[in-house]
Amino acid sequence: MRSDLFTDCLTSARGELQAHFGQECFERWLADITVLPSDEGRVRLGVANRFLQEWIESRYLDGIKEVLEGQAGRELDLDIAIDPVLFRKQREEQKRLFSSGEAVEVSPARRTRLPAWGGQGRAREASARRGAGCELENFVQGESNRLACRAALEAACSPGVFYNPLFIWGGSGVGKTHLLRGIESAAEAGLKIRYVNSERFFNHFAASIQDGSIDKFRRLYRSLDLLLIDDVQDLSTKKKTQVELLHTMDHLVNARRQVVVTSSRGPRDLDELSPSLRGRFLSGLVARIKPADYKMKCKIIRHHWIRLGSRRGGGAREARGELDSKVLELLVHGIHGGVHELLGAVLQLDVHARVLGRPLDVAEARRVLADRIGGSRAGPSMDKIKQVTADYFNLPVMEFSSSSRLRPVAFARQVAIYLVRRFTRMSFSEIGRNFGNRNHTTVRCAVGKIAGLLEANDPMVCTPVYAIIDRLED
Repeated sequence: MRSDLFTDCLTSARGELQAHFGQECFERWLADITVLPSDEGRVRLGVANRFLQEWIESRYLDGIKEVLEGQAGRELDLDIAIDPVLFRKQREEQKRLFSSGEAVEVSPARRTRLPAWGGQGRAREASARRGAGCELENFVQGESNRLACRAALEAACSPGVFYNPLFIWGGSGVGKTHLLRGIESAAEAGLKIRYVNSERFFNHFAASIQDGSIDKFRRLYRSLDLLLIDDVQDLSTKKKTQVELLHTMDHLVNARRQVVVTSSRGPRDLDELSPSLRGRFLSGLVARIKPADYKMKCKIIRHHWIRLGSRRGGGAREARGELDSKVLELLVHGIHGGVHELLGAVLQLDVHARVLGRPLDVAEARRVLADRIGGSRAGPSMDKIKQVTADYFNLPVMEFSSSSRLRPVAFARQVAIYLVRRFTRMSFSEIGRNFGNRNHTTVRCAVGKIAGLLEANDPMVCTPVYAIIDRLED
């Protein structure tokens, strides 16, 4: 069967493959499979690297064959090979995902970028000069905010065209206001734009009723090209203001003018708001920003450290040095508040490093942050680490104690060993006894191997390890 015909067959089989293996398994291991050219009578599927090749061959090939034979209506000679295009793409993705501060570009013709975490806040008046005090630089992206960030860019560059209204929600400190201010700054000069939090919108509306200027109020808001409303949940007890906001949104959306709203909760959870207003929110794109996970926190910390350094002279920047990896771990695991608290801790370390004129080690950083670091919390147990790791790799826990040398099993075992060493105080020998009586040297080598690959930002190691850490810390 020709590869282009079989590509269509594979595409049509995606739903059945998801049902056969489960959504999570399919997305993790099978979603990016391609079809490669092959000899007549053979079907060759492509994956990004040798690990995936061996993993899929050992665990999923029979199931894939069964599903695809059902689609093709005949028996298939099926094998797995490395797709050079996917391999190159993975290496490029490695550089992108693990760089310290990812560029979010709109288009070659419009290289406007959203602001980074920090700095701009609610205290800035809506009537202030647009973009004043707002640095248009990289907005740190990750899985937790990627949809919201992309939608915000579209709203800024093509108001009223794609996602209208755009409803962005998430807890405190996840970046909602930063995105609104970023939209305000990135939008084309000459557009009529207004950023306002819900309290100010209410006060303006109430004052216009009292002084008889309601028509002027409506002309102002309904003539905008871009309306940005922050913290809409604060209108919960203001019924008349909700009605006015609904009519304003209806007018703007129908005129293809952009509306962007933020909230601490999703539309369906805003029970205090009118059903009509919630329905209007749901008529557009709803994008949640989740709390920063381990990988995201690392990126934010690195980005902010570099950003703080860029504000200093060359000598001061060199004296404070790079952020030590152990200090990074201390920040990620020791600061339990939101991103704002995390950035405050980074700023505090930056000040101390500049005063001392040298980099801080982890012991000094711990002393500097003594008032910020949360109380000690019991880390995950060895049994929990083994179970969560086994679940991630779809393996029975007993495989960690087996003598199997299959590459996927051996890799999962090494990850589990590394995480046990990282989260517990167990010695190499103790860990070895709990992983099939493996010796001290074997355990030490496993820990060193995974740690080295993490340090090198290898995506095939970073992705599963960081995902498992996030589950352990939930």
